Amino acid sequence: MNRAAIEELYDYDGWAWERLAESVQLLPQGTFERPAKGSGWPSLRNVLGHIAHGYHIWLSRVDAAGPPTFDSADADWAAIDDYYADVRTRFRAYLESLSDAELQADRDVPTWEGQVLRYTPAEVLSHILVHARAHHGDLYTLYHQLELDVDMPLLDYRYYVDSRR
Repeated sequence: MNRAAIEELYDYDGWAWERLAESVQLLPQGTFERPAKGSGWPSLRNVLGHIAHGYHIWLSRVDAAGPPTFDSADADWAAIDDYYADVRTRFRAYLESLSDAELQADRDVPTWEGQVLRYTPAEVLSHILVHARAHHGDLYTLYHQLELDVDMPLLDYRYYVDSRR
C-alpha cells in the first residue's frame, strides 16, 4: 500500500469516526455502556474503545511507544474520543516521519501472540485502518441489538466519497 492510499484510508476513518461521534452523542443516557446480548461485544463502549486501542497496539509494534496506557472498560465517550484523537495524531506523525523507502521496507514486527513477523510500516498502518473499518459491522449489530431510536450512521466508503464531492 502506498502513502496516498494510506492517507485516503486515514481520512476515511476520521470521517467515519465523526459520523459515529454525532450518533453516539444522540444516544439516550446509559446506552453507550449498556450490554447488548447477541452482539459479540459487551457494549458500544467496548467496540469503540477497541477501535481506538487498535491504533495504539499496532503503532507500538513499529514506533516503540511502549505499553498501552488506556483501558476503555469503564471509559465514557469523551475519554474514548480523546484517546482516539491522540492515537490518530501519533499515527499521522509516524507516517510523516517515514520516507517512502522506509514506509515500504520490511522489518520485524512482534505480534501479541509472541511471534515476530516481517511487515512493512505501510502494511501495519494499513492494517490499523482496515481493522477499524472491520468493526463498523459490529457497531451496526450493536445498534440493532440495542433497539435504538437513533440510526447507526452509514459508514460505507461510498458515502465518504460522496461527501467529498
